[in-house]
Amino acid sequence: MKSPSPLLLLLAVGGASSFSPSAASGECISDTDVIWDDEFAVSDFTELRTYVLCPNTTFDIGDWNDSIGRYNSMAALDLIAPNMHVLCGEDGKRENNCVFRGGNEQVYIANLVGLDLTNILVQGVTFREAGRAVVAASAKTDEGGIVFKDCVFEDNSDVEAIVDLLPKTGDKKVPLDLKLTLDSCTIRNNSARRLGGRLFGLIWNVQYDMKIRNCEFLNNRAVVDDALNEEVVSFVIANIGESPAHPDITAAKMDITDTVFLGNTVSTMLVYQENVGDDGGVTFSNVAHAANTFYETYETEEFCEGVATQLSTSVFQFDCEPFELATTSTTTSTTTSTTTSTTTTTAAPG
Repeated sequence: MKSPSPLLLLLAVGGASSFSPSAASGECISDTDVIWDDEFAVSDFTELRTYVLCPNTTFDIGDWNDSIGRYNSMAALDLIAPNMHVLCGEDGKRENNCVFRGGNEQVYIANLVGLDLTNILVQGVTFREAGRAVVAASAKTDEGGIVFKDCVFEDNSDVEAIVDLLPKTGDKKVPLDLKLTLDSCTIRNNSARRLGGRLFGLIWNVQYDMKIRNCEFLNNRAVVDDALNEEVVSFVIANIGESPAHPDITAAKMDITDTVFLGNTVSTMLVYQENVGDDGGVTFSNVAHAANTFYETYETEEFCEGVATQLSTSVFQFDCEPFELATTSTTTSTTTSTTTSTTTTTAAPG
């Protein structure tokens, strides 16, 4: 992860000049360096800054370079201060085809100007071919938090995460103080990399508060050869309440609503959680599943199409009957070490 540049340190003490965005001329933005440089010129973060990306444009994102204090190609999208909107085209629609491609991380979220993040919107952007993660965040927000709307996360191969919400050592935080929403997004054709630990997957919510609404997860993979190893758990989404950065905190919250999982491949489960605390957990509402494959599961030791109907591996269950669509209802159960949400799955008539 990168370190603050001298310009960021200047911002933190209020030494920047008044803000005059390069995009104010009405021209769209074809180079993300424009956003990066303009953000460094802001002195009043109470004003909404709206950046319009040029339609039908590919932004080749570079990696952070400590020696020069900026990115070595086009800048990633740094969300570091409140009241910032980034739209693909004037109407912020994915059909306008604004594509972020490459870079170790394509979106970086942190409190680098001493203010809680609020009223931050990224709308209609497509994210492809990230190196480590598309979105990396360790920050504090207010209730409004950060929203990715009508975005596409696709063709990111062998990544550590699509969304990586993970507190860093030294962060001054309280439980659940970063709030991030994926709204009407498509997450498809991505694959997760295992780094050697027992867990790996695509979306990590560690000690934060995440909402997934009206999204679709299509043909994603998190599989390794030793999937049957009981120490290895792969998933599409994880909700985890403990981290090395803050071992004294146990909390993580996630709400998944009006969302479909179709054709994903994991070793054990679509949604995993552990040690979420009394105030945490995963809730489901109107979540559909179909044709997801579980490689060499604990229960069946064979390929299996169906839904993981229990989130805790200690009491893991499967519905291995093929089906077209599933409807869910949610109850809550508690094991000795983990509070889990149990999804009851009903197969549609075939």
